[in-house]
Amino acid sequence: CWEWFHRTRETEFAPLGDMAPHASQVGAWITAESPDEVGIRFVGNILGQGIVHDRDGVARYLALAGDDVRLAPRIRSLAHHHAGMAAIASEEFAQARRLLRAALVGGEEVDGTIQHTCFYLAFACHHLEMPDEALEAVQRCREASGRIAYHNMVLHCLRFEGEIQRLRGETDAALELQRRALALAREVGEPV
Repeated sequence: CWEWFHRTRETEFAPLGDMAPHASQVGAWITAESPDEVGIRFVGNILGQGIVHDRDGVARYLALAGDDVRLAPRIRSLAHHHAGMAAIASEEFAQARRLLRAALVGGEEVDGTIQHTCFYLAFACHHLEMPDEALEAVQRCREASGRIAYHNMVLHCLRFEGEIQRLRGETDAALELQRRALALAREVGEPV
């Protein structure tokens, strides 16, 4: 199990395969050690795959790691991101909003994590009936995704942004966003 972890620790979404039953043990070991970026990614990965025996405990660990001022801002941001994603999965939208906003304070755009952080922050704000903040977050996601030509995420953002605008009563803006989403979907070969 430990050999597998060290072999795959550079892979954000390591294929768990036969190691899945042991992943929670590896996660517990990582949480007992001083966390680093790879460890935080691994714990976030197994948490996201739902194979952690103590989901709440791991989510609490990630939130605490995110608040640990001794850790580098990049690691704290990543920990807050994964804890926020766990809160989304548990439908704890107020907690998710707090954690995902904290992840953005880290200031660094970690490998494309910012796009997912912003998108799910918009999702949490949408569920909390905070349309202005949801709109701001989804626009930030779209802009960041556009900078790296992450077309699928731009497409999701345009659709979501259009829905937010529709709910705000901004039908002209909503229709324009949906038109742009349709054009992009056709351009990149996505189903309409």
